[in-house]
Amino acid sequence: MTDKTHQEQGSRAEPIKKGDVVNIPENVSHWHGASATTKMVHIAITNFKDETQVMWLHPVSNEEYNEIRG
Repeated sequence: MTDKTHQEQGSRAEPIKKGDVVNIPENVSHWHGASATTKMVHIAITNFKDETQVMWLHPVSNEEYNEIRG
């Protein structure tokens, strides 16, 4: 598995590599990040709904994170 990953709720984790574009549909819970030994920088383009730009959910737990590490 790559060091950088994204996952939509209910789906398998997918690797991300430099230059990839990931389109997450509106109202889909998801996470993205790097491994404990790498960094990840991303640019997010979002739409405003009323006065809300993005709704942050809970941080990914260590258990959830470790599930994708084989």
